[in-house]
Amino acid sequence: MGDDVQPGDRRSDAGRWHGRGRGGRSEPEHRHEHDDDTRPQGGGERDDRREPPLHESLDETHGRPGGDYVYARDRLVIDAGDVDAVRAALAERFDSKVVETEPVDELGLVGLHLAPGGPDVPTLVDGVRGADGALRAFPDHVLARTSHPRFIPATTPRLAPARARPGGDGLPGQDDLPGDGLRIGVLDTGAWDHSWFDGRCDHRPGDDDDLADADGDGMLDHVAGHGTFIAGILLQHLPRATVVARRIAPSPQVPDQGYTTDTVLARTLLAHRELWKVHVLSLSVGGYTHDGLGLPATGRALRRCRDVNPDLVVVAGAGNDAVDTPFFPAAFKDVVAVGALDTSGDRACFSNFGWWVDACAAGVDVHSTFLEWDGRLAPVPGVAEDCAGRLPEPTRAEAFTGWAWWDGTSFAAPRVAAAIAARIGEGVSPVQAVADVVRAPGLRRAVDLGTVVDPREF
Repeated sequence: MGDDVQPGDRRSDAGRWHGRGRGGRSEPEHRHEHDDDTRPQGGGERDDRREPPLHESLDETHGRPGGDYVYARDRLVIDAGDVDAVRAALAERFDSKVVETEPVDELGLVGLHLAPGGPDVPTLVDGVRGADGALRAFPDHVLARTSHPRFIPATTPRLAPARARPGGDGLPGQDDLPGDGLRIGVLDTGAWDHSWFDGRCDHRPGDDDDLADADGDGMLDHVAGHGTFIAGILLQHLPRATVVARRIAPSPQVPDQGYTTDTVLARTLLAHRELWKVHVLSLSVGGYTHDGLGLPATGRALRRCRDVNPDLVVVAGAGNDAVDTPFFPAAFKDVVAVGALDTSGDRACFSNFGWWVDACAAGVDVHSTFLEWDGRLAPVPGVAEDCAGRLPEPTRAEAFTGWAWWDGTSFAAPRVAAAIAARIGEGVSPVQAVADVVRAPGLRRAVDLGTVVDPREF
């Protein structure tokens, strides 16, 4: 057994943020304004004082014993062979009508679009699963790039100086630098054609551009630069590798740029078969699910990837809500879940934790590639203060010149991905690489955060 390191929590008394409740254990516990809310799960009036309201196509649960989550309204995901039985159960038990069925590509799943005005999705999921033990139904879970569930940085980016390229301007010709022949996938916001990448980032101009202002409101989107930042972290540790960056397509059900759904993420994985062939796939998108059941579409899509490439290693950020509720896809057993450490080596105050977290790495004050932008920043939904007590200025103006500091498990995950890829580059099998970095006896471990990983050691 390795030495256990008890992670501290550096949240100041002023460092409260207002995210949606996740259920589960949190450290330390902060009481939200409406912890005694008795509204029905997934329905009723939302408390718009806590944070900007969800788009009308989305809803959320409140106070579910298994943890709360966000979902697409009036939509279920079921096994393709259960369409008739589920349709009958919905009609008989809830007088709920299916108005459209939508196959989910090659995954053996079907999306059911329901007539509005009926019971909320969590009620229908519980009812269908309880009506017949053989039937299964899921919400179309909403995922995202921040802490609940969006793409998952914990804070807004901050200005930073440029970083010198390892090996100087002649980087691609430096034979002694790590990463040669390795391909690491990043499925996120795409990538910007950053000069520092120097041809090392494979992305398709027009299709995979990391957009600064996708909604056209004149402000830098709160998820803009996320994929570019992750690509830069990977290339700092593996300068001769190639990052294959692809953009998660906008969801037709979820127009907000910060969100996607389980089915859209799965379809994007299936569409980009070049990601199936990488050595390591790094994901920094996720969310919480109905009673911890996971993401049916994304789970099947990952299995489909591994049918083609059994050696594929998937690494994912564990989320930024400081709770132990499993966060998917990170919490899948065959995914390496990564929490974040602060600059003192303690658990970052925002990092999720728990039995399901496999590893942790530095995720505070991370320095990496970013966009060029001179103007205002869009506010991050749901953040009043970050947990370190920093007060964001929602529409402050900044002049980014292609670099930033940023925090989040989003940015710890690629460090662990780089460490695993480095071992693969040394000729060991992917299974052995994961064991060497995450599983081996004697590695330093942190309570509820798994193995402490420093990619500079690999």
